[in-house]
Amino acid sequence: MNESLEKTVQKLKEISKTVDTISVDNPNFPLAKLKEEHLVCSQVKTSNGIIDKVVFTFADDTLKYIEVRGNVQKVFVSKRIDTARVYLNYDVYVADRLFLDKNKDAAWILTKEAMHTNLYAWENPYIDLSYKDETEPNSSDQIPAFLKMGATIDELKPILEARSNFTNTEKTRWIRSQCSNSDKLFWCRLFGVSKKN
Repeated sequence: MNESLEKTVQKLKEISKTVDTISVDNPNFPLAKLKEEHLVCSQVKTSNGIIDKVVFTFADDTLKYIEVRGNVQKVFVSKRIDTARVYLNYDVYVADRLFLDKNKDAAWILTKEAMHTNLYAWENPYIDLSYKDETEPNSSDQIPAFLKMGATIDELKPILEARSNFTNTEKTRWIRSQCSNSDKLFWCRLFGVSKKN
């Protein structure tokens, strides 16, 4: 992790059937400020077997995210002696920042920054070489107008659901025991970036 695109390409050309580089004109990846690139490889040979497909994501010429598809159990787990923690649908090897989803036959390896922004839950669309991004990035650092700080969950839930592909409401003891207005929005996480009111 944290290597340049050039160094990574050199290593992968020797062990991959195909190596394709995709440069994104308007960075959309949450960790990229100026430059976003994806390196998509197929049939990658490892000491534990062949990976079907893998995409390496670079933010400002630094490797931040790896998504692997196909043969992940054999490649990443077959020779491990440690035990994974279970989080949602993932087997997680925290020390290696490795997330595995057995049902999808997928794995994610992340930097600390990528882990903080919950990128294990993101599926890189560039793993499919025919993908074309047609969205314009929104680089605003303003809290969206539809988020009303101090609003109740009941007030916000329909608004958030209408604007999101996925929502999840989680009640925690900490909020209930530490906050007098625990049903009010006082903390919001957008791409893992915390915003307090």
